[in-house]
Amino acid sequence: MAVAPQKSVLITGASSGIGHALAEEFLRRGCRVYATARDARRCAPLEAAGATVVQLDVTDPASLAAAAKQVLAAEPKGPDVLICNAGVGLRGPLLDIPIDCLRAHYDTNVFGALAVVQAFAPAMVRRGSGTIITVGSAASFWAWPFLGGYSSSKAALRSITDTLRIELAPFGVSVVLAAPGFVQSSIYDNTRAAGGVHVDAAGPFAALAGAMTGSLLKEHGAMDAGVFARRFARMALSPRPPALYLDGCRAWPVYLAGTWLPTWLHDAVIARASGLRRLAAAALGR
Repeated sequence: MAVAPQKSVLITGASSGIGHALAEEFLRRGCRVYATARDARRCAPLEAAGATVVQLDVTDPASLAAAAKQVLAAEPKGPDVLICNAGVGLRGPLLDIPIDCLRAHYDTNVFGALAVVQAFAPAMVRRGSGTIITVGSAASFWAWPFLGGYSSSKAALRSITDTLRIELAPFGVSVVLAAPGFVQSSIYDNTRAAGGVHVDAAGPFAALAGAMTGSLLKEHGAMDAGVFARRFARMALSPRPPALYLDGCRAWPVYLAGTWLPTWLHDAVIARASGLRRLAAAALGR
């Protein structure tokens, strides 16, 4: 295996799931890894394996400033690879999600990622090299019932990533959108535990509350996080990473369906695949 020793990699949201698997893989490849998380204590296994653990809440400017100061003191030219992975889940009909909850969701998934880029990219620009990777989702390419809050935040991140790619290319900094399909992670359990599932008990979707955590949203056939991390790391350390990186269960079919199907067919496919019409008919007694 081709190893890239002494490459420095900063990963946000490294305490669990994809971020944790990525940190383990980059360590295995001989990189200097800065594993960041809101609760740094959860990164203790990574620290034991050789990572530098940094406390970072991407929604807290003071936390970000402290983390940037710590990392840039060790890496004054910025990390070779910056991975904006921190994110949270959100489920429920758009009619039922409180705007304040949606705003907080965007604060992590969109504004938090951009804030991290703003903190570290200037050093990479001055160096004239580096790779920035935002971890979006294949869900950003099409509309799926009860995931509108999450997928729309990832669509916003996708647009920001596209713009960053164009703006930073002249300075030698590559920008990649990683859009995973289903990959084994704790995001769904974390969403439930954090109260990220919203349905109005008196609203039109009340009878469908079970679908919020049921078959519509399960990670059917999810790719092992370790397998995903190995492929991802190979891409991230390559001299010419792609602008769009798709991997994980169903990533390519979702991307192709969302970008190539006409709207009427897209909507028909979603309605049939999700079973939403059948569930709604049953709820209405039709």
